[in-house]
Amino acid sequence: MQAIVFGGTRGVGRQIVDTFHKRQIPVVFTGTDFFQIKKIEQEYKNPKALRGIPLKMEEPEKFPRFVENVYNSGFQPNVLIFNAGYLSLRQREKDKNLQKLFEINTLAPIMLTEHFLPHMRKKNFGHLIYTCPPYTIDDKVKYLTPYMQSKLAQ
Repeated sequence: MQAIVFGGTRGVGRQIVDTFHKRQIPVVFTGTDFFQIKKIEQEYKNPKALRGIPLKMEEPEKFPRFVENVYNSGFQPNVLIFNAGYLSLRQREKDKNLQKLFEINTLAPIMLTEHFLPHMRKKNFGHLIYTCPPYTIDDKVKYLTPYMQSKLAQ
């Protein structure tokens, strides 16, 4: 088993990366902060079992090259975990942020799945996991509803 965690540098994604590593399952993780990626790699000091690759989910034109780099490095993922997400609570930029929210939270996982799926189908094995956070109805829900819906739409 080998996994890719999209959005694996902090929060739930980082916990998933940590869990795979503790179970000695090779994992590639992505994030947007190059320095945070390198910091995590240095914590583990095991480039064969844990490797970070910078990837911005709002740049789909770079997805084919990302996938190519993964396979050319000898990594054969059969578990894809889509945890990366974007959330902005700036009400005044709501329309602009909605577009970015759906590009990152909904469209990017769909496009990345399409790039990896042919490789997984050849092996007739794989798992696709899309994260969606649960929320309770409280005073923050009116700001979080677009985020929740965009993650759920994956």
